[in-house]
Amino acid sequence: GNSDTVVAMIVGARWLLGLLLWVFWAEEGSSYGLRPLRLRGGSVASLPHMYELRKQSFKTAAESGQKTSDPKQIKLLCSLFDAEVEYAARLEADMKELKSDKEKQIRFMKQQSKALIRSLNQQLADAKEAKLIQDSLQRTVLNNRAMIEIGIARYAGANITLTAGIQKFVKQYLSEEDRSGKRSLSRHCIEVCNAVQQYGFACLYQSMLKEMADLPHEISKPLHHMSVASASGYYVGGSSPLAESLACVLTKLQSLGHITNEVPIHLVDASGKAKCSLVEGKVLPIAN
Repeated sequence: GNSDTVVAMIVGARWLLGLLLWVFWAEEGSSYGLRPLRLRGGSVASLPHMYELRKQSFKTAAESGQKTSDPKQIKLLCSLFDAEVEYAARLEADMKELKSDKEKQIRFMKQQSKALIRSLNQQLADAKEAKLIQDSLQRTVLNNRAMIEIGIARYAGANITLTAGIQKFVKQYLSEEDRSGKRSLSRHCIEVCNAVQQYGFACLYQSMLKEMADLPHEISKPLHHMSVASASGYYVGGSSPLAESLACVLTKLQSLGHITNEVPIHLVDASGKAKCSLVEGKVLPIAN
């Protein structure tokens, strides 16, 4: 961009200035009884360093009684060099300011980009959910993945995969870790487990914990082998411990407001029989 070009010009001007000054001192310095300035390895010193070295060289020449030019000329040379060093310092300050402005612009653009992605992700989740609600009001929808995918997208954002989002959600809300590092079901999961157990689900804690660790894979499996005897509604479930694990995830997403409470989610067993409903984060009997 233009700022990069300006920065490049400033850097180039600074080094050109140093080179010209170096040539001047190398060519003209001997006439004033001064030694040419070279650093070890033949490299040219930075301008401030060159300035200090030249001042010291002038001082040494005067003190040792070597032949020098008119003191007025030496003073003039020092003044000119001071002015050049000051100019170089201003160029360097301008370069730093341009770099800072560039970095601010980049940060602002990144923030705007993230905000746009979040907005688009929210719109996409809203559209998917609206269609899911409409479909479930008109026909039977048996899908373990759809509502979880919507809820996790709202929970985790767009810059994370469904698998990573579910793992993060389970770790934060559905399991706990003791001092020894051993994980167990969270209080929410235990409450949900006790509730669905009344409807015939096994609710084995360790099996559920293991199932939730593999939940991203399990919810992607097709449910063609199951059928639900209902004209409409949204259904999830299957055999234990999948059904109980789904109940834990979906009720927590409901209570956090990540998925709609506009329609109930019915939980079915392995035979496809509806057992209970998940409504506003609670396990309730199926309404007639």
